[in-house]
Amino acid sequence: RGIVIVNFLAQTMLSAVERAGKSAFGDPMLLNSDGYWLLSPNPPPSWGFMFPEQTEVRIQTLYPDVWQAMSQAPSGAVQTDQGVFFFQRLDPLSNQTSSVAAIVDNYSKYLHQWWVVSHVPQARIDVVQRHILTWLFVVGAVVLLLLAFATRAISVILSERKRHHAHMEHLALVDALTGIPNRAAFEERLELEFERAKRHGRHLALLY
Repeated sequence: RGIVIVNFLAQTMLSAVERAGKSAFGDPMLLNSDGYWLLSPNPPPSWGFMFPEQTEVRIQTLYPDVWQAMSQAPSGAVQTDQGVFFFQRLDPLSNQTSSVAAIVDNYSKYLHQWWVVSHVPQARIDVVQRHILTWLFVVGAVVLLLLAFATRAISVILSERKRHHAHMEHLALVDALTGIPNRAAFEERLELEFERAKRHGRHLALLY
């Protein structure tokens, strides 16, 4: 029997997670199956299991609600007072050859499950919400101004149309040279008086 120790330069893998996290809105994290951070924004510190004074610096200690959700589902999101946590469970040994997979039993597979987590702090969410509210306020103010201008324009158009209609009626019923009612106005007024007399049972006479 013997022990085989393999040293692996993990910086390449951690850098890949960091690069992927730059395109996301949250802070990227990588945790092992015991809840220790292999990659995290500082704080919390990474690789706490290697230092006796940091053995309790685990996600189940700092964020118990998140760890509970991670224990119940392979992926999901959790809303906490510290912000939103998005998580996805990974199995680094899932793509191994059949001979290697035969050596790794269920217990060792559990030990080698990792978690990729993206944490969006509540302060960042508040800033975004303020920006959204500000943007909505600006858009709402612009919409109200546009509605006010549109209402004013429609009112002006209707008023102008009414004034134009009255002017056309005036031109049709008044002599342009003298300004007195013309024959059309006389006939219209006479017809109106005949209808009024008939409606009230009165007699009407015209003298000229």
